[in-house]
Amino acid sequence: MISRLHVEKADTLIPRLFAYPEISVRLGALFSAYGTETSFFNIWIQGDYSAVLARLDSTFFMLELSNADFEEAAFFLEFNSNFKRLVGSANTVEKLSKFFSYPFSITNSNLLKNSTATHTPLYEPVKEPELSAVFEVLTGNSPIASVHIPWYTDISHRIRHGCARAYLIYEDTLPTCACLISAESNRAGLISGVVTKPEYRGRGFASAIVTCACLDLLKDGKTPVLECSDNILGFYKRLGFEKIDQISKLTLGQ
Repeated sequence: MISRLHVEKADTLIPRLFAYPEISVRLGALFSAYGTETSFFNIWIQGDYSAVLARLDSTFFMLELSNADFEEAAFFLEFNSNFKRLVGSANTVEKLSKFFSYPFSITNSNLLKNSTATHTPLYEPVKEPELSAVFEVLTGNSPIASVHIPWYTDISHRIRHGCARAYLIYEDTLPTCACLISAESNRAGLISGVVTKPEYRGRGFASAIVTCACLDLLKDGKTPVLECSDNILGFYKRLGFEKIDQISKLTLGQ
């Protein structure tokens, strides 16, 4: 049976997440930032914690803990009007996909962790930058002018609740390279949004900003993790990351 996790039982969730810190980092961060009672983020428990399902807008996350009922989970997802995609370990998504009746596609990425970052980065990023400048680097667009843009609202909220961090490297006065720890739990931090403006690439900015994020997380007793495609796996391995799992995204439609 799948039942909604309400605030009065929320403290039962965290100990379960501790056993899977790298896989559960998104879920832990969203739970810390938004709780369980918002209109856009919800958590469900299957049975006595055989699995955890969570929803952020139209994206669902599934954490398999023990003997999950995948047929029930697939039925639950297919009949949820918000469901468009699911993120989970490749093993979990593969088991779940066997019970889907709707067309879907699956894309994969590598889950990496870093426990060896020690050297001082070549460049020192700004650790509490203006988010408008970070947005400019990440998207290649002009700086955002309104705090009502969903990206700004979400990231600034996570930062205020200690569930995210932003980093930015400047060359003279121009923002050149950005990085986010977009989700942070008590045990891990998910590094994402590593972007260097095209005209500044090849100078070591990305290596420096990722290393700085790793050092900050390790100093706080947390495991740096990230997801990447095969074509940039070598870059992150050179920075001390190792592959620990594969993450899959199942999207409805083909």
